[in-house]
Amino acid sequence: MTKPVSTSKSQKPKQEFVYFIDSRWSGFGAGIDCINSKEIFPGPNKTFMAVPLDMQPDGINPMVGIPVMQFEGRAQKYHEDFEVVGGVWVLSPPVREFFEGIDAGAFTFRECKTQYPDGSPAPPRSLVVVKRVIDAFDRERSEFRINPYDPKQEVAAVSSLNENYFKKAVIGDFHFFVPAKTTTNAIVSQAVKDEFKKQGWKGADFSKAFLS
Repeated sequence: MTKPVSTSKSQKPKQEFVYFIDSRWSGFGAGIDCINSKEIFPGPNKTFMAVPLDMQPDGINPMVGIPVMQFEGRAQKYHEDFEVVGGVWVLSPPVREFFEGIDAGAFTFRECKTQYPDGSPAPPRSLVVVKRVIDAFDRERSEFRINPYDPKQEVAAVSSLNENYFKKAVIGDFHFFVPAKTTTNAIVSQAVKDEFKKQGWKGADFSKAFLS
């Protein structure tokens, strides 16, 4: 007797994701500030902040000394593993080690001194900017508007609250990247999000985006 041919539908490929990453206390609300910015930045901009990669390839204001990052208020009580100050990531040693191990070519690192308001040492931290820029934003499938301040009308104003897609074929094996011609900050892989959860690292918020 002939067995009936199975007509079950093939399973759809599992949807894969990447993530916007930000600090729960972005900006100077984190309670961390660079207290010697006037001394270390030789140019007219004395603010401790990331700068556009098309203006400065390593993404950090040129400096002539070591930043002194002071932990105050919330940062003095809660030592998060991931913080953002002026667009620059402030990482604990275990997070930096993981980032370097998984995708070393993605970053600019700067050392800094950390202290409390009384001058006593605070936990060590590293300053990090993602310098890898790739054209991975899928404009055909994503929801976005054109940045009204872009004179060429090319830059996409991207929000993590919308439905966003990034091209898997362009990303390849990268775990960190900045999408070209967008206003968004760095995007990270599923592996990065999973490691934060596994290790119990604190301070980062992840917002989902789709791989196309």
